[in-house]
Amino acid sequence: MAENRNLKKRACILCTRAKRKCDRQTPSCARCTAKGFMCRYPAPRIVPSYDIIYDEHGTFETVPATTALQGVQIFEEPCLNQDQSPSDPTNPIADTLIPVSNWGSDPLPSLPWYLTTSSWNLSSVPRSECLTFEEDNLKSFIRSLQNWMKQWTSHGHCAFIHRSLYSDHMPVVIQDAYTTLAAYQTKTPANHNMALRICKERLTTLIECQSLVSVNGDTTMHLSRTQALIVYISICLFDGDINARARAEQGLDILMPWGHQLIQSASSCSGLPATWNISDRGIPVPGEPTTTTHLTPCLDGNLDSFWRSWAYAESIRRTYLIVVLLVTIYSTLKTGWSGCPGGVTFTGDEGLWDASSAHAWKRVMKGVNEKVIGFIPIFSHRMGDVLANRKPADVDDFTCTLLAATFGRERLEGWRAL
Repeated sequence: MAENRNLKKRACILCTRAKRKCDRQTPSCARCTAKGFMCRYPAPRIVPSYDIIYDEHGTFETVPATTALQGVQIFEEPCLNQDQSPSDPTNPIADTLIPVSNWGSDPLPSLPWYLTTSSWNLSSVPRSECLTFEEDNLKSFIRSLQNWMKQWTSHGHCAFIHRSLYSDHMPVVIQDAYTTLAAYQTKTPANHNMALRICKERLTTLIECQSLVSVNGDTTMHLSRTQALIVYISICLFDGDINARARAEQGLDILMPWGHQLIQSASSCSGLPATWNISDRGIPVPGEPTTTTHLTPCLDGNLDSFWRSWAYAESIRRTYLIVVLLVTIYSTLKTGWSGCPGGVTFTGDEGLWDASSAHAWKRVMKGVNEKVIGFIPIFSHRMGDVLANRKPADVDDFTCTLLAATFGRERLEGWRAL
């Protein structure tokens, strides 16, 4: 009971912004009720399972916190021995690998690993395997993120927004984020304040209009709003404007909970055709929404469905990792420490993400499956396994960026020189 009394409820968003006293009542405070406003409270802070401790030498390490991560399942991932082939029956993930010869033929009896429910579980490493990070490496990631933003506006895709993701339908929140980013990137000294003001207002509007909805909601909505918030925060945090930074820091309070809700939404809907309003052959149910069927369309055995389902799932994974890195890196650079919200699996094989079509993706996948390690996930919290088990030519730019943030450019270049 003493612990509960120490938990102080925060004022609602509108009262905080107006600098007015809030009685913190639910479902709506008295001020919002009187003015007819929609009352929303800040997202709850999720207790991390690991803390990052910053020392006087400019490095920090992750150490277990006293309280486990709330609301997110932590799991011990299966280990793949270097001498084990991905097709070996004793391989713990062998039953989730899909032979290339089966693509585009009969419906498959099981889902690939990237569509299984367990693949969305967040995980952490033992204390004995905690890593240290240097400040220069963290700043390097911020530069990489900004370069990816430029790639998105110039090419229509980047390291965490796949080219096929919004090819059929682009949600309004993504349209707003894209146009805002494009305007900001082409700003001049004369219109800089105008471009920044648009970004600040859209950041505020996004947060006010998007409530912390149930994880049973539309996963595409979760994904698009999270990506949009990443765009706005990345602009406002590093523009240099004090007010913009304050707005972005408010957004950071929302970003991590949205990231967790995104993962939870994907997990709850993976492998469940009924949840996604498709039949056992991947045919939309008349009269039902079909905006979030991408996580299970491979049940129809179509090659294009395989590619799109993988791209959709991978976009979710990479977006979550961007959320984790942006939140923890900024906190570390500002205050010297940050909690660690947990890692997720992703695909880092060279060529898969950049494949321009389903057939191009199939050709790359065939080559990946022919390699010794095969098509298996990378655990973001175990990036050292990439250095130990993979060759530099086998991983893509996104993976190398995570390696650089974790181990530094010097070690990355040493690995490439082997």
